Amino acid sequence: MGSEGVAVIEEFYARFNKGEDVMGLCDPKIEFYEQEGSPFAGTYRGIDELGQFIGKLMGVFDDMQLVAEQIVDAGEDVLVAARFKAVVRATGEHIDIPYLELDGVRDGKITYVKPFIDTALLRDVVEATSRA
Repeated sequence: MGSEGVAVIEEFYARFNKGEDVMGLCDPKIEFYEQEGSPFAGTYRGIDELGQFIGKLMGVFDDMQLVAEQIVDAGEDVLVAARFKAVVRATGEHIDIPYLELDGVRDGKITYVKPFIDTALLRDVVEATSRA
C-alpha cells in the first residue's frame, strides 16, 4: 500500500476537523467497528450507517476534533495514534481521550476502521450527559 493509505487517512482527519464531507474517502461498503463497552458499540456497515454513527457523536459532542499524533503505514493497514477532543454538549466539559485506530485502505478508499478507546471513560461522559 505504501504511503497511499497514510495519505488517505491524513485527508480524512483533515476534512473531518474542518467539518467537510469525509464519505467520499470511504468505500461504499466500509465497516466501522465500535468496540464493546462503548455507548456507541456496534458494527456500522456502509456509508449510511457510518453517517448514523457520526450523527450519534454529534448528538453528544460539539467541536469534535480527531488529532492524529502518529500515522504509520502497517503494510496492508494504517495504524493511527490519536486523540478525540470535543466539548460535551450537555455540560460544556472539554474532553481529550487518547485512542488507537487500525484502518484498512484499498484502492484509495477506507474499507474499515477499528478504533480502540477507553470505553469506560467514554461511557462515563455519555452517562453524565444523560443526567445533565
